[in-house]
Amino acid sequence: TFFGGQNGALESDDPKLRQRRPHWKRRMIQGAYPYALGAFDLLLLAGLFALLCLLRHGTGIEQIFSRRIFFAIAIPSLLGNYLIGAYNYRTRKNSSRFISEHLIVSAGVNVLIFTLVYAFVTYGNQLHSSRVVIFGTAGGFALLSMVYRAILGTIQSYFERHNVICLIGVNQNTLDLVK
Repeated sequence: TFFGGQNGALESDDPKLRQRRPHWKRRMIQGAYPYALGAFDLLLLAGLFALLCLLRHGTGIEQIFSRRIFFAIAIPSLLGNYLIGAYNYRTRKNSSRFISEHLIVSAGVNVLIFTLVYAFVTYGNQLHSSRVVIFGTAGGFALLSMVYRAILGTIQSYFERHNVICLIGVNQNTLDLVK
């Protein structure tokens, strides 16, 4: 059997027909991709939370930033994105299937966030963050995450559009066709 994978490698039962590993740039991007998206998601969450706190309360961030509430929003949001494969390089992020999965998981994550914040994190304590900040951060992150991942998926598919998958037999004609 012979096929060209998405990473550009040729697979075969015959060791003579195997191609080298993918290019070092592709390997580097595939390795750094999940970490870069995770860091960007964390910065996006922190930026949204800080911006909404600043707009709602009008005071400095150091006075209103509640770490417990922020982590109650950030951890489920990041885990929800991980659950749908948003940090996987091979996931097609501009497909309607991915967007619908993102919508469903985001709705469940938002319910989990509100349960965590109002039932556990702030139980017995005065809430130092308004509902607008919590709803805006959770909902805004879900929306912005979908939009920028769809844009990334479009860019990624643009750069990978010349990759093909061939399901043909292994012989000299096949090698001539691939080369």
